[in-house]
Amino acid sequence: MYYNYKQFFSIVLMAVVDANYKFVMIDVGAYGKDSDGSVMSNSTFYQRIDNGSLKLPEETKLPNSNVLAPFVFIGDEAFPLRNYLMRPFPRKQTQDNAKSYYNYRLSRARMTVECAFGILSSKFS
Repeated sequence: MYYNYKQFFSIVLMAVVDANYKFVMIDVGAYGKDSDGSVMSNSTFYQRIDNGSLKLPEETKLPNSNVLAPFVFIGDEAFPLRNYLMRPFPRKQTQDNAKSYYNYRLSRARMTVECAFGILSSKFS
């Protein structure tokens, strides 16, 4: 356990949440002092994605189009950019309206994850 700057012990709960607030994968136990990117890179989840052993759905066509889209995860700026992980553009690059709009839409999708953690937290308080 890690005794943090707020004067209590903390561990990290990292999770993958679907659009229905369902936790489909969790990783518990990293120290609170570790960055999100570090926690992810040391997880079994990341290792399985990286070596291709995590079974993900195949690419599918986007609704009302012929564009094939891969299965991806979303994260915040703390995560590394990967072909299977969408993250926002850095703030200094968002003068472009398209990038700013992308960040806004990605942030809206990330709210599902934040709400799932809020629901989980309320169950234990």
